[in-house]
Amino acid sequence: GGGGRGKKGAKSASWKAKVALGLVFAASHLSKEAFVGLVALSLCLSEAKRRFGGSLSYAMGLHASLVASNMVFNLGQAYVQVAPAPRWLVGSAAHGPHSGLIGVGLLLALLATLRASPTLQPNGKQSRANKRRK
Repeated sequence: GGGGRGKKGAKSASWKAKVALGLVFAASHLSKEAFVGLVALSLCLSEAKRRFGGSLSYAMGLHASLVASNMVFNLGQAYVQVAPAPRWLVGSAAHGPHSGLIGVGLLLALLATLRASPTLQPNGKQSRANKRRK
């Protein structure tokens, strides 16, 4: 039973699906400048959903906060660049902070943090597997 796939095979298939979804998510935004950052963002949102027991609440809140902060900095003109910096490093107003190396790096740091954090059940408690790990 179980299709002959062990835990390692299931994890590999899960990551392949997440990366494929990330590629579709990034391509749907039609921004080659922000493509890598959008793939990283999609992986963060997928991992957030998994870490919070399949609940979309955290992923939706994370996405909403990133969109809102981007709007505040761009539309509210709160972004003040004190010294010229290359677009590849800091991103651009037109494509968002995730179009630069710093934004992509921060998203990858968020992804690493989410992957290292314990998985919570929908009731907010840690799963048994996480408790055994400690």
